[in-house]
Amino acid sequence: MHLVRAPFSSIRGVTVLTSVVSAALVIGWAARSAAQPTVQFDPKVDFAVGAQPRGVAAGDVNGDGIEDLVVGHWGTSAVSLLLADGIGGFAPAVDLPVGGSPFTVALGDFDGNHTLDIATANAGSNTVTVLLSAMGPDIYPSDATMPPVSNRSGS
Repeated sequence: MHLVRAPFSSIRGVTVLTSVVSAALVIGWAARSAAQPTVQFDPKVDFAVGAQPRGVAAGDVNGDGIEDLVVGHWGTSAVSLLLADGIGGFAPAVDLPVGGSPFTVALGDFDGNHTLDIATANAGSNTVTVLLSAMGPDIYPSDATMPPVSNRSGS
């Protein structure tokens, strides 16, 4: 199981803990105050994603200032993108094609355009897939799957 801790600052100033369990995403709200030092959680909320979720990454992938989730599916060739609604929920998952059996998911600005892109390490195809953000109606239409290389030569 992979665990991610990321601030969702636009959601009532609390911290959201996420973990992938079975085929659902479990969200817990950690509320802290000086008067009550213990951590409490609201009842769990499950969000459907693809089969055999393995890795999860949190970041603002659509530029709205709210942390979204990307979940890799072991045994498939896809990741699920869950866009946050700003009040603790997520839109239905949208599956994006990547290499076989994505094991880990990472977010970063890989092309320097100040938007988050998605990268996956794909155990089933021995590749790394990079989905570059286009920030349009199809948020991640272009992808590049690269086979493992020990040395790249450039011109």
